[in-house]
Amino acid sequence: TRGEERARDLTAATLELERLMLELDTGVRGFVLTGDERFLQPWARTSRELQTALREFERLTTADSGSPEAARTVAGRIRDYVTDYLTPLITIARETPEAARNRTAFAEGRIRSREITSLLNDIRDAEDRSADARAESAEDTSHRAVWLAAGGLIVSSLGIVFFAAYLARTIARPVRDVADASERL
Repeated sequence: TRGEERARDLTAATLELERLMLELDTGVRGFVLTGDERFLQPWARTSRELQTALREFERLTTADSGSPEAARTVAGRIRDYVTDYLTPLITIARETPEAARNRTAFAEGRIRSREITSLLNDIRDAEDRSADARAESAEDTSHRAVWLAAGGLIVSSLGIVFFAAYLARTIARPVRDVADASERL
């Protein structure tokens, strides 16, 4: 159904966001720790993919979602993480590598990353609960339909029996009357 397809697409979108965040984070951390620019090579591609994934995520969560506010929060936090944490960390690592390797910088990144992952998990959990409720509702509707069909079949069968008895009676009486009349004759 449409709801199942949307739930599947939303789950895929949240997992894609997590993958892209991890890829960006890993590249930046690798660069900060080693100073090797090769770790940043996928940065531009992954940043573009992240923007596309965010737009798809927002489209899915605003189209028919019970939590568009949560989705906006997650998208905002991801954008802030990239622009306010990762991008400045690259700049700092190029200018003063030791400052970028500070434990506090890594701790802040870890905290932000975990918070985003937690929010994405919450959205997936809410979507799972919604999907379970839809499945339960569909099952209830299915059971009602079966009971209604069974009731309809019973009523129809009784109608057929009564109609057959009525026909037999209305046809049999005149035939008996004719038979009685011919006997008298």
